[in-house]
Amino acid sequence: MSEAAVRDRHSVQGHRPPAPSGGAYPFRNAAKVFYVNTTGVCSLTCSYCFTNEAKQRSSLDRSDFDFLFSYYGENIYFVFTGVGDFFAGYKKSDELLRHVLSHDVQVYLDFNGVLIHELPDLDATQRDRLGRLDISYHYAAMKKRGTLDRWLENIVRISKRFQPEKYDIKAIVALAEMDLWSEMLLFYKKFAHPFTRAPLRLVLDQYDPLLRDEQVRAEVTRVLAAVPGPFLLPAGMENNFRIQTNDYYRGEEASACLAGQRYFKVDCLGHILPCTEIWSRTHCFLGGLKQRRAGYLEEGPACRQINYAACLKGWDDRTGWTRKAGA
Repeated sequence: MSEAAVRDRHSVQGHRPPAPSGGAYPFRNAAKVFYVNTTGVCSLTCSYCFTNEAKQRSSLDRSDFDFLFSYYGENIYFVFTGVGDFFAGYKKSDELLRHVLSHDVQVYLDFNGVLIHELPDLDATQRDRLGRLDISYHYAAMKKRGTLDRWLENIVRISKRFQPEKYDIKAIVALAEMDLWSEMLLFYKKFAHPFTRAPLRLVLDQYDPLLRDEQVRAEVTRVLAAVPGPFLLPAGMENNFRIQTNDYYRGEEASACLAGQRYFKVDCLGHILPCTEIWSRTHCFLGGLKQRRAGYLEEGPACRQINYAACLKGWDDRTGWTRKAGA
């Protein structure tokens, strides 16, 4: 099925999404955000991972990023997170992270810490281009896999190269692993915190419907609070990630959605999409890095604010997309 046919079939409320342009990209020098799932490969299998079924043995490589830079230019804020683990997607000798950081970029990097490859050996300029390290602490999965000692060793190496304000360490609190909560907290308190000097941020499993009950959350918080230590207790059903992208647009008026123009999603197969949520469901492809094809939307939907996942709630209420498409 052609991409045009797919767009017709998966349109928003029966309206046809705008066709991508394959011409010269007009925003090469402007600030851009790319939300990239670099790999479908992971070194762990967590019980609460919502992407387990979506994982694929595919990864982006240096040549894929070279093509991305050649078409879209630089001045890019990369959000590396998603289906697999960033460092599990390439060999250490490939130095993919160092290659990306050799460009005019800022990087938000989400990873599980079992592999860190060249991260501790980056030079000062490359480290400055890392805006935030979001490190996961998947205690049960690492205990089962026998990688806790490796994770701890890597955390110590990271703590020697980066200041605590540069990284965030989080643990997902899942009801299925309740019997390990105390053990998980005490391990971090005794072995990791003396080096990280950073609190462990506890995040409720946002995909567990039981944790949406206020009384259940209150009881979970009570149990976690019974273990004293450097822990940040859950603040409701917060998102797993602390991603801030709108600051990268440097104060520009948030009067239009930049999806498909200066905001993109790229999955581990190299598919280029104009949005992390809405158009990934409507299959409005802008190209593919693996096929060395890229494009953009000449005109995006009217949106009232630029923010990461701002359109997740009330898409039709926030935007003029439906009215405009039906005009």
